[in-house]
Amino acid sequence: MIFTVLYLIVNNVTLLDTPTWLSDMKNYCLLLCLIVTWTLTGCHTLHADETELSHAHFARHSMHQHNRIKRLVGEALQADSHSTSLHQLQQLNNQFPQNPMITSAIGYVHAQSHHTKLAILAYQHAIKLAPKRPEWQNNLGTYYCQLGQLAKGIITLKKAQTFASLEEQHWIKDNIQHCHSLQATSGIKNPPPSTHATPH
Repeated sequence: MIFTVLYLIVNNVTLLDTPTWLSDMKNYCLLLCLIVTWTLTGCHTLHADETELSHAHFARHSMHQHNRIKRLVGEALQADSHSTSLHQLQQLNNQFPQNPMITSAIGYVHAQSHHTKLAILAYQHAIKLAPKRPEWQNNLGTYYCQLGQLAKGIITLKKAQTFASLEEQHWIKDNIQHCHSLQATSGIKNPPPSTHATPH
């Protein structure tokens, strides 16, 4: 604003009514205005570029962390015993308490150990951490079907479909059809927890 006013004042001074030194001052002031404007514009562009780089760096870091957690969860699930798997997953959960992939994996291990209530709580907690990610709804719905709670299972799986991509809808639909084909007392092999989540 100051430089705009300065430009207008100096630009309205006529050369006929002013000495040479004032005319020179006018030219210097005009040059100064141009330099300052260019500098401010350049700083703004630099700031925007830095912001884009910061966002790109954050995305790369998030993806790297996601892949690292996914690998560690997979290694924990491959442990020799359920107790070892659970111990490793709980350690991961202490490091990343807001990660639904870890929480859902804990639910899976509890399910394999026939700790039904703990499994359901863990699956539900994973959904709370990422309510719009279909894989966590899918894991809980599939587990309900395994338990013979088909109505709950189908409702939960259909809810998962509402958040799913086209590709995800295919395997969720298969699970729904599987649930429909089961009798209340029949069993279903509990699939490993999904690890399709991305950092949102």
